[in-house]
Amino acid sequence: ERLRRAQAEADAARDKLGAALRRADAAGASANHLAKQVAGTVSRPVVLRLLNE
Repeated sequence: ERLRRAQAEADAARDKLGAALRRADAAGASANHLAKQVAGTVSRPVVLRLLNE
């Protein structure tokens, strides 16, 4: 049960991050700039994947 809850929370956080990245991208931020902002949290390939969702 705890594992499922933790996975659900991680998925929700990923969805929120993706939405924030897409908003910033729509406002003109480059993918490279966004990747630098979240460095250490997610990798550049993950940023690109989130932007394309």
